[in-house]
Amino acid sequence: MNYIMIDTDGKTYEVENEAGKGFYNQAFRGNLKIVKTSSDGKVEGFSFRIVGDNYDKTFQTDANGEIFIENLRVGKYTVIEVEDSVSAGYKRPDPVTVELVKDETLTVNVHNDKVTVDVPKTGDDFNPWMWVGLIAASAAGLGTSIFWAKKRKKKDTK
Repeated sequence: MNYIMIDTDGKTYEVENEAGKGFYNQAFRGNLKIVKTSSDGKVEGFSFRIVGDNYDKTFQTDANGEIFIENLRVGKYTVIEVEDSVSAGYKRPDPVTVELVKDETLTVNVHNDKVTVDVPKTGDDFNPWMWVGLIAASAAGLGTSIFWAKKRKKKDTK
């Protein structure tokens, strides 16, 4: 670190921190990569909002389920999956807060599970043996009724 001491009133000093370029003061930068996966394999078109100090932008995943943001100022950012028509039907993860560091790429992996609704089963299970049994029982009952009816008729005619 260089420092300057003023020892003469009115004297002008030239300050440089990079020789020949003057005073060079740029914010440190890093990269953010979001990798999306889902239980049903759909990854394209999901929206993510990236929020940080003086930064608030929304991006969409590409065909590989990825978003790559270059040259973000180092610092803390919150990654939020946006609720929209693409994310409908998926359980969205909680927002994730990350901290970017100088000259590094930070990767955030985000996974969604497809929401499934258990629909109650309605209607009958077709069971052919049950139907065969009912038909046999009905036939036996009908046969027994006819037998007793004929026997009673013969008794009445005597």
